[in-house]
Formats: sequence, C-alpha cells, structure tokens
Amino acid sequence: MYHPGGIDYDGRHIWVPVAEYRPNSRSIIYRVDPKTMAATEVLRFGDHIGGIVHNTDDKSLHGVSWGSRRFYKWILDGDGKVTNADAEPEKLRVMNRALYIDYQDCKYGGRRRMLCSGLNNYKAAADGPTFRLGGFEVVDLTNDQAIYQVPIELWSPSGLPMTQNPDLIRRRLIAAGLGHRLTPTHFLAIKGGGIVASIFFGILLASAGLLPVGNGLIFGIVGGALAFLLPDFVVGRMVRTRRANMLIQLPEVLDLLCVSVEAGLGFDGALARITERSKGPLLEELSIVLHEMRIGESRIQALKNFSERLDMPETTAFARSIIQAEQLGMSLGRILRVQAGDSRNKRQMAAEEKAMKAPIKMLFPTVIFIFPAMFIVIIGPAMLQLLKLFKGL
Repeated sequence: MYHPGGIDYDGRHIWVPVAEYRPNSRSIIYRVDPKTMAATEVLRFGDHIGGIVHNTDDKSLHGVSWGSRRFYKWILDGDGKVTNADAEPEKLRVMNRALYIDYQDCKYGGRRRMLCSGLNNYKAAADGPTFRLGGFEVVDLTNDQAIYQVPIELWSPSGLPMTQNPDLIRRRLIAAGLGHRLTPTHFLAIKGGGIVASIFFGILLASAGLLPVGNGLIFGIVGGALAFLLPDFVVGRMVRTRRANMLIQLPEVLDLLCVSVEAGLGFDGALARITERSKGPLLEELSIVLHEMRIGESRIQALKNFSERLDMPETTAFARSIIQAEQLGMSLGRILRVQAGDSRNKRQMAAEEKAMKAPIKMLFPTVIFIFPAMFIVIIGPAMLQLLKLFKGL
C-alpha cells in the first residue's frame, strides 16, 4: 500500500486514504494531526479508496473508489472511531449513478455536500479522437447523488486538464530515472518558468531596441514553444535510453539471479547480493523491489509494482514468471534460466533487426551527400576535357 489519494482537511485533522494502485484493491484511512504530522490509522478497507472527506455535520466519513464508480460511508463515534469498520464492502457500497468525471480530489463543502474535481475521456463521434474534459461536481452525501456538474475548460502548461493530478507526469519521471530528484510540480514549474522567461526576454529585447517589436514577439512565442516542448523531449529521450540500457542489462541480471538461486540463496538474498555489487538502471529498480519487501510488502505485490513502474514487456514477463513460480511452488532457478535465455534471444533478434535496418537508413545520406561528390570526382575531369575539346573546335 503506497499510493495516497485525495485528502480532506476538516479544520482539525487531515484525512488521507492510502491504497494499492489498482482497482478493487485494499486501502487504509489515516487521520493526521497537522501540528505534529502524527498519523493514526482509522480504518482498513477491502477496496481502493481514491478520495476521502469528513462530513463534520453528520460525523461520518465518505470515500470514493477507483474510477469513482462506488461510494462508501462510515459512521464515527464521539471518539472519532469507526462504528461500522467490520462491515463488508458490498453492504456499504452505493453505485455512482452520474459518473460524469473520474474524481481526482474531493473536499467537504458543508451542508452535507462534497465538492469533487476530476476528468474523463470523451469522443465527439463514435470513430472520432478521444479528448479529456475536466470538471467539478457537487455531490449530495445524503443520497450520493450529483446535484451540480460544471465542465472546466482550463488546461495546464503541459496541455493536461487543470483538474487532472500529475500522476502521469510522475510515471514518466520515474521511467526516466528522475523520480527521486524531480517532482511533477517542479517539472511543470520548469516548463511554465521557461515559457514566461522566453516571453519576457522577447519583450525585453524589443523594448531595448535590439529587435523590432514584431521580431521580439516572434522570439518570445518561439522561445516559449521550445521551453514547453523541450522538457518533454528530454524526458522522453531519457526514458528511451534508460529502457534500452535495461534491455541490455536484463540477461546478465537474470543469469546472476539464476546462479545465486541455484547456489542456495533465496530470491530476496540473491536480489540483495546483486544490487549491492552491481550498478545500472535495472538494478536501481530491483533495489526498490527489495526495499518494498523489507518494509513489509509481499513479494508478489512488490513485483507487480515493479512491472507497473517500468511498463516494458520484458520486465513484465520476468515479474509474471516469478509470481507464477511463487504461487505454484515451481523452481525459481529453472524459471530464471529460461527467462535469461529468452531475454538473450530477444536482444540478439533486436540487434539483428537494427543491423538489417542500417542499409536502408544509410541509403538517403549516401544518395544526397556521397554520390554527388563521387560523380564530381569521376565525371568532373572528363567534362573538363570535353569542354576544352569543344572550345578547340
């Protein structure tokens, strides 16, 4: 359990849901004292709770599930303890009949109502492109019915709806290896700051007389566009480079895991030995898996997190094979050996594919740059001789 959802502040405490990042999972509700930041566990629940609000009028908690498809309600006593904590999710569940937006965050607004922001995907036509629309929704907590729905036609500097949380950006930063050094907020701030700085610099050049007004405006617009696109380009390139390095490193890592497991080490011990003595992007991700298992996460869930983080077919196959071996009691050594051979074959096939594409990629530079020079060197002297001959006539 590692993903915090939409929080609520009731004037005294901060209410935070923390859940496994997948639908129909499990979650824990915490009450946090903002003065000391001490967290108190209030409730464990058998569904993914993505947002929570504290109804201070009725002394109750209201949660929304993954995708905002279901509402839940828990009653609090005078000490702030949940009186129906043992109730099954099916008994507390109320289906969301509106589902206009997928809630990203919710806040209690008083008068037994909560205000939620979020977004959803829509199509103008059945075969048309998908677009994302953000919006606000006011929900009556007495009957879990949406009473106001307002679309929000505002977008962030990155082009995302203003009501969308930056989780997609966080995933890209993690895939690029920047998750521990750069937050989504800082990334968006860099893009926004670059746009503002470019426009300001263009205006400054125009006002100082170094550029005409029109050119200064064009400079600011072009610079702002570059400032908006360049961070995404850099992060995308880092993601591709990091994934390529992982694919190169994967067969060796699987071989080392296989040898370590067959030598008598457990899977956790083999991971610890390899991550301590080797470096690389794949080892960094495996060290996160090891850390999650050490703090209490199950091996299966840690490997699922690993697979979702990287979102690569090769690492997904590796995680899935280890999970199946864990569940079926199969030999890890044999599974790892098969995985290592399969990964090495795929790497060889990818290298052969690149080698076969190389002549096609070299064709255009050859025709454009090399052939003209060759024609000049070969035909040039003959042409000069022909010109002299015709002049002599």
